[in-house]
Amino acid sequence: MLRPTNPADVFSLVLMQAKASGVRGQAPGEATGVRRQAPGEGQHVVVALGRHAIATGQGDSLPWSGLLEEWLLDRGRRHTWVSSRRGLQSGLVSCRPYKGRGSWEIDFLLLPQGDAAASLEVLEGLNQPLGKMGVERVVLRLEEDSLLREAAMDAGFAPMIRERLYIRRAAAHEMGYPGQQGPRPSRRDDIYPLYRLYCDAVPVPVRHMEGLTLGDWQQAPTRGELGAKQRWVVERGDALAAALTLARGSGKRKLVEVLTNPRCPAPINGLLAAAVRSEGARSTLLCLLPEFLWLQDLEEPLERAGFQESGVVTVYVKPVLARVRSNSLMPARPSTLCV
Repeated sequence: MLRPTNPADVFSLVLMQAKASGVRGQAPGEATGVRRQAPGEGQHVVVALGRHAIATGQGDSLPWSGLLEEWLLDRGRRHTWVSSRRGLQSGLVSCRPYKGRGSWEIDFLLLPQGDAAASLEVLEGLNQPLGKMGVERVVLRLEEDSLLREAAMDAGFAPMIRERLYIRRAAAHEMGYPGQQGPRPSRRDDIYPLYRLYCDAVPVPVRHMEGLTLGDWQQAPTRGELGAKQRWVVERGDALAAALTLARGSGKRKLVEVLTNPRCPAPINGLLAAAVRSEGARSTLLCLLPEFLWLQDLEEPLERAGFQESGVVTVYVKPVLARVRSNSLMPARPSTLCV
């Protein structure tokens, strides 16, 4: 059974972190800062690849700053639970808002190595606390060959989409704008056109998973999500044909997100040039390229801009089903007819 963490858990959490197994230097862990699984080493393993963890590079260590904020300020930006067996903590899971109001993501997951039952208990146990918070769905991102795939699907997670992870190390790299019309910085009045582009570019099942409404699009930076540091767009007539968002990560890491309209695709070379010119010399740029964009030949401009493919991850989604109280039904009392 899961319970919220509290300051009394600090020693146990440090011990669990010390026992976490894994090795660095392999994709996609090298790019994300998340340790890959290493069967047979240690007693615990970090397995989740949360979007926030990828952007900040802090996926292989406990989110101490988030825990302190959760304990002291209770801002709702992150919630962390531990599972216990025979009085000992056996697993930990941390969730934070994903994109839409009803979607949360597993950002950090620390599980016993090779214990399928304990893994299933943690993943299934999220239903009740997330349901009480009003969360509608929870997202889990795993490496394509993750050992947790079967346990995740047994717990109700279904694979939704794959993503290719690209990384570009900080380096000077000059790129020119193709053609005569380059991208322009996004303006305040682009919010609705950007949301229209999002709806045109992203398939319905993925949009349902993300649960992103126009209101969420406007409020994302204030909900603990990765806020947009900079954004550039490409116009085609009265509409936007492509956009690139440079999301805040850690000080030296930024997450690149690309949208292109499949009905009138626009080259992204100019968008990438703007991002590289802005942050490429001093920051590591990461890009999670979703499967529905693979058919638009975006790999070539990414590689031309200095990005290298680092691995493939799979995004799983699960509807949150929580037990709720309801009024008991009672048989109606027959009415008495008076003649």
